[in-house]
Amino acid sequence: MGRRAIVTHPSRETLFDDAAAQIETAIDSACRARDRAFVVLTGGSTIPPVYERLAQSVGIDWNRAELFWSDERCVPPDHPDSNYGMTKDVLLEPAGVPEANIHRFDGEEPDRERAAAAYAAEIEAALAEDDPRFDLIVLGMGGDAHVASLFPGHPLIDETERWTGVVSADDFDIPEPVIDRLTLTPRALHATREVLLIVTGTKKAPAVHGALGTVRDPTQWPAQLVDGPDSRVTWLLDADAAAEIEGEL
Repeated sequence: MGRRAIVTHPSRETLFDDAAAQIETAIDSACRARDRAFVVLTGGSTIPPVYERLAQSVGIDWNRAELFWSDERCVPPDHPDSNYGMTKDVLLEPAGVPEANIHRFDGEEPDRERAAAAYAAEIEAALAEDDPRFDLIVLGMGGDAHVASLFPGHPLIDETERWTGVVSADDFDIPEPVIDRLTLTPRALHATREVLLIVTGTKKAPAVHGALGTVRDPTQWPAQLVDGPDSRVTWLLDADAAAEIEGEL
């Protein structure tokens, strides 16, 4: 396990401020060290306020930030369930991120396996290093402790070779919205210098407690997969999400 920090904020507003500041710092540090920043973004209901803050920042050189996604629903980019579509509206267009720097899953490709393989190839071509790693992966967490589209009990939790995979609604009980998913795998989640995991709300408190507990079982608590051996992992929680871990960690 790499380094782990758990930060609890008294309100969601201060949490969102901190998350945006940490993302900005990570991008700046990567650009200073290696000229470009390779960042994985996420979808979900928690993240839009963070993206709104990033869109207003004047301290990020978006020309040197290469953006990827942790997962995507298999829908067109203009569909309301598209993670890319939400990010485009809230962050990419307002911030003026260059189109060439945007690397999205092809969610509208009917052949899901082909789409996953193409995204893996795009990641490998972009990173193009002997030790390919992202600089930052930003994640949320579901009430069942899933991250990206790695759900409890899904076989992809044990994936160690491929960068990407498919979660089929025909073969697995996917929570709402019940749509096929394309996702990064644990192999990809471990290939990063830093992970920022943002969690809010009372409904997610049990999952936070389980994922940060002493029993390691990623098949039950997929969020435990973020603890890569060479990654720095920061959990950003509001008081509600942290309610069941107070005094334990």
